[in-house]
Amino acid sequence: MIPTPAGAIGLGVSPGNLELSAPPGGKDAKILHVINQSGSSSRFEVYAEGPHTDWLTISPAEFSLNAGGIQEVQIALKSPLTTRPASHRLTICVVTMSADSELRFGAGVKVPANVNVITDAPLMPLNWWLIIGAVILPAIVAVCVTRRWRSRY
Repeated sequence: MIPTPAGAIGLGVSPGNLELSAPPGGKDAKILHVINQSGSSSRFEVYAEGPHTDWLTISPAEFSLNAGGIQEVQIALKSPLTTRPASHRLTICVVTMSADSELRFGAGVKVPANVNVITDAPLMPLNWWLIIGAVILPAIVAVCVTRRWRSRY
């Protein structure tokens, strides 16, 4: 684990960028390590910026770390079922604030995140079966109803 330091603010993160991939309606998750490189306890906030941030869940989003402490933060992706395959660029922001400060003033780093909605090859045969079933089942019902109707007359 090689942290990406944030200058004199005493903050490190690892990895320096994230890759999340999931098919439409699918999930993926990665771990971001936040490191308190300062000499004192600090509070941290983690949040996402950019398009489709509602697809991400960050846990924990706020926490405190003692000097030298490391916190694992889970970045979880859940892409909507109706999403088309595409790549999206987001930013995961990690901000540190002094634990004894009542002001909400801090400094931080931005971690690039690539979110890829991919075509899920294993589901393609299932989709074809659904399409075939949607066409063949009504055809079979129509044939049965027609035969029954004709047999009455």
